[in-house]
This record gives sequence, structure tokens and C-alpha cells, in this order.
Amino acid sequence: MSSASARRAVAILAFCVVAVGASPRLAAAGGPEATVVVVNRDSWVSLAIANAYVRLRSIPARNVVELADVPGYEVVGCDAFRTALLAPVLAAIAERGLAGRVDCIAWSADLPYAVDLQGDVAAAAPERRARLSPYATATGSINGMTWLHELTQARDIGYLAFDVNRYMRRRLPLTDPPTEADVASYEAGMKLYEAKRYAEAMAALVPVAKRIPTSNEVHYNLACCQALCGDADAAMASLERSVACGWSDTVHTRADPDLESLRPLRTFADLLARMEAKRGATFAVQLTTAFHGVDRWDAEGARAKTGARYVLSTMLAMTSGRGTSYRQAVEGLRASAAADGTRPAGTIYFMLNDDVRSTTREFAVASAAAALAELGVKAEIIRGVLPERKADVAGAMIGSAGFDWSASGSTILPGAIVEHLTSLGGVMVQDGGQTPLSTLLAAGAAGASGTVTEPYALQAKFPLAFIHVHYARGCTLAEAFYQSVHAPYQLLIVGDPLCAPWARQPTVEAIGVVAGATVSGVLSIAPRSSGVAVARFEAYVDGVAAGIAKPGGRIAIDTSALADGWHEVAVVAIADDAVES
Repeated sequence: MSSASARRAVAILAFCVVAVGASPRLAAAGGPEATVVVVNRDSWVSLAIANAYVRLRSIPARNVVELADVPGYEVVGCDAFRTALLAPVLAAIAERGLAGRVDCIAWSADLPYAVDLQGDVAAAAPERRARLSPYATATGSINGMTWLHELTQARDIGYLAFDVNRYMRRRLPLTDPPTEADVASYEAGMKLYEAKRYAEAMAALVPVAKRIPTSNEVHYNLACCQALCGDADAAMASLERSVACGWSDTVHTRADPDLESLRPLRTFADLLARMEAKRGATFAVQLTTAFHGVDRWDAEGARAKTGARYVLSTMLAMTSGRGTSYRQAVEGLRASAAADGTRPAGTIYFMLNDDVRSTTREFAVASAAAALAELGVKAEIIRGVLPERKADVAGAMIGSAGFDWSASGSTILPGAIVEHLTSLGGVMVQDGGQTPLSTLLAAGAAGASGTVTEPYALQAKFPLAFIHVHYARGCTLAEAFYQSVHAPYQLLIVGDPLCAPWARQPTVEAIGVVAGATVSGVLSIAPRSSGVAVARFEAYVDGVAAGIAKPGGRIAIDTSALADGWHEVAVVAIADDAVES
């Protein structure tokens, strides 16, 4: 979205002075009027970064929530997170008349970045705890638990599920979602598998594979159980079905110790060869789509009357522990805001190597690169850890425990998402181990991410390669991230949530309003735009929705309902496409 906005003064009595400028302002994913900034009022750096962001993005004053007596700035317990952080923010949103209008909650610096979830797990029903995967480690990120605010507030440990995010754009073609009973049976079988009770696990997974015949994951894990139990023929048949359903991770399959008994078989070698031959084959994911906090999402990733409701969230900066400096944080936010709509003429680099941190996400790289090419955005798939001596890094996907970006000789362009998969990239305490996400922010990335505790190399907890496709289609940074992660509860995302370098930015005019004019009665605005087809215009007064009009229509604002004094009007144009930039 783009908007024309400005500040105006008022006169006396029933008059208000209104000033509306003609400079466009990008407002994708709801934009400034739908973004709430949360600040630790007892921290100068939190206040300073929030103030800088509010100025850069023209966030309305009513959208800034100050918190006092924040319980720490690193890790906080789940009850403290709810009572001292999340609940007060949600209450302020409701009290200020913003309920149903907020798309994004941006947390400033000097707020806890991680949430200890063990209290919720301990309080859950025994049968719920029994179904938890041992890889569902019980530490969440502040933004991940905010995204999952409904489950967080309800103390529902369903937020630990590896497919919890229904806004995630899934691989096509879609398959029918499994029933709750089938999910429970599969989880029970996998618990037996993880306990090395392979015969029992196999007996549990065989009927699940019949009831969910299109799940490559179920067939693959069944094959592992069958191989470990010595039934090579059954294991190969299950592997064949898994590949037919889309399993394509040749590296993992070849190295999987659970399949060791199959390696001497000619049929196993032939299957690997066929998988290798198809490595360049591409697939698509669901249509990139705009996010609105009022929407609900069903199990198939479609908007619905009932279902899960979310709110976009990132941390604006991380300045404690292994974070960046205050100056680096503000300069980064300033560069991100300036990158909106610039359509950078750079390259997206997908870095591949034999580390599990890379191979975990390799399966989607060719497809994402092909989709970027269709959009006219250059992408390169390179073997190695970092792009070397590249002056045009418009985005990058990295998989490595440690690296030295400065030694690469490469330059990150403003607005770029550059993130890496490793265990401790989001552990921001001093001596946290491995390379932290802040290294990429300091190097110029608009956004980076990392898990806040050991996640294990599970693709569901990290962004799919398609994050760069959603971004290049015009989405904001926050939208791109959350359309790309199945299980975002543990992923710390730091950066400007509204940054949108590839957004289509119309020119907006608010005809009928003169900057600095004193008005009374009904103020009639005739919004106009050029450059992009527009679906509708929305008007806001001091951040509060004040009217809507289709192209060619007018918006009427009753100034008698406003107090005398200065007010701010914003007119926002919503593009007529799926991204709604």
C-alpha cells in the first residue's frame, strides 16, 4: 500500500486544521496504521530505536505501547511473557480501538527475545505431553509466540507443532489434511520410533500410511522402521511411495543411518539415481498472499470464517548480548525504509554445501530460483558457504554453523533478507556459540533470523527458499517470513517488518485537501493514484480508520467529531492484486 499523508493544525471551536501531503508512503501488510510498536520505557536504547522507527515509518502515536518493569531482556518465563508483555500489548490494542485493525506487532530492543515454555509443557495434560516430539524443544522466540498469540494466551502447547502455521504457503498440489486421529496415531508411532522400539513403530505406522497415502514423510519414516526391522522389500516399497509423493532429499536419504541395510541393494542405488536425476525438477507453492490480522486461516492455508488467527511480528533490533550497536540498528532501519519500492537490481544467492544445515533446505532451492527468474529477479545457486566477492547481494540463504561475512568481500544491498540455518543463530547471550543473526544485520541485511535454542535440523523451523519469492512478489519482510515457515514458534526474526523492496508503489493524491488549511463540517477527499491498479482507498485520521472508497469515489470525514487542534490524515491506496501492496 502507498499513501499520501501529512500533518495539520486546527483552529478553534469545531474547526480542525488539516494538512495532507502528496508524497507516497508504502503501507503493505497494513502499513504504519496497522503496526504497533512496543517499547521498554525503562531502557534508553529501546526508546531511542522505537522513536527512530516511528519517525521513519510514520507510525501513529496511538500505535506505540510502552511497557514498564519488563522482566529482563533475554529469556523470560511463559507466564511472565503473557502477563507482563503480550497481554498488556493486546489490552492496549483493544482499549485504543485498534482491535481487528492491527497486522503487525514490532518489539523494540531491550525486551526479552526468548520465552521459556517449560511451564506450559508441564501444565499440559499427560496425553498432550506424551505426543510431543523430543525435537519440539520448549523455548520460543518473542515474535514467534506473538505470531501464535491465540495459542500462547490459551497456554495451548499446540504452538509447538511442526505444521502449526496455516499462513505458510504449502507445496502444490495440496493433499487432504489428515484427521486429528491420524495425526495422533502418527505421533504415537514416531514416539516409538524415537524410543528405538522399531517393530512397534512399524506396526503403528503401517495403518497410518494407508490412511494418509499422499504423505511422503509418513512413507519415508515407515521405510526407516522397516529397514531397521530387516524387511528390505517393504522398506524399498515405502521409499518408492515416498519419492512418488514428493520426497526429494537425495543427500539425506543416501546418508541416513536408519537405511544402512538398504545400501547394498541395486534397487536402492537405482532409486537414488532417479532421485538425483530429478533434483532439478521444480514445484510450486500456494499463491503468495497479503496478510491481515483480522483474517482466519483453515488447515489448507485459505482464509476462512473459523480457524487460526495470527499477527505478524519481529524485533526491530537486538542490541544486548551478541546484538548490534544502537547506531547499527538505527542505520539499518533507515536503510530498510529507504529501500521500499526500489526493486533492487541485485542477485539472490542460494548457498549449498554438504553440511546438514544446507542440505535440509536444498530441496526447494531450484524451484525458488526458477520462480524468481519468472519474476525477472536474478538468482544464483552456488556451492560454498558464502557468496564470495559479490557486490549485489539482494538476498541470501546460508547453511553453516560459522562464517565471517567481512572476509567474503560481498556487499549486502539495502532491503535484503539474508538468513542462515544453524542451531544457535538466535541465541543472543554472550558466548552463545556459532554465528549469530546479528552478524548479517551488521553487514547490512534488512532482516535476519535464527532459532533461540537447539532446534535440530528440521526444515519446518526455518524459512523455505521461497521466502525470497514472496519478497520479490512485493510482500513485506514480515509477510515473506511467515509465508515460509511451518513452525515459527522458535525462530527469532529481527529487522524492519514493513520493508518491501519489490512492492509496486503507486503515486497517491488526496484531491480536495490543501496542506495547512482550516476546515469545518465535512471534509471531502477525492483520492487518486497512478502507476498501479488500485482496488480501494482507505483514509485514516490520527491512525484511526475514517473511511473507504473505490477508485473514482470520495471519502467524507466529519470534522465536527474531531477535537480542535492538529491532526494527521493518511490516504492509503491498496493495489488490486493478491499481495495488496
